[in-house]
Amino acid sequence: MVLIFNNAPEKQLIKVPSGAGISSFYEKTGTYFDGYDNKIISPKRGKVSDTVIIIPNTEFTEINI
Repeated sequence: MVLIFNNAPEKQLIKVPSGAGISSFYEKTGTYFDGYDNKIISPKRGKVSDTVIIIPNTEFTEINI
């Protein structure tokens, strides 16, 4: 399976509603389950194109981006 990312977003600062006092950088672009564990998809970020190759262990693979 081949995924092509074009201009993947930079890290994003996520701010929770005021009063909670927590902010963090969201770094992962996506995930998929390889039959044993969740794997992180991390293409190059910024104004570039990147190709990510996934070799699934199962007939169907769900990808969350």
